[in-house]
Amino acid sequence: MHTPVHTDGGLSVIIDTEKGKAVITGFCVIMENFFPPIEITAMEMEVIPPGTHVNAYESY
Repeated sequence: MHTPVHTDGGLSVIIDTEKGKAVITGFCVIMENFFPPIEITAMEMEVIPPGTHVNAYESY
């Protein structure tokens, strides 16, 4: 699902579960956000922000 909020190319995944639908935002699926590399933690950043697209529609 296209969910452009703070980045034009934002995507989310909708999953049907036994208790209803669940949505996982694209920001939450960046593995490095769960285990940031030393280059990120050394900059005192807790997460890696997603990239900004020049033209999201061309990339799709």
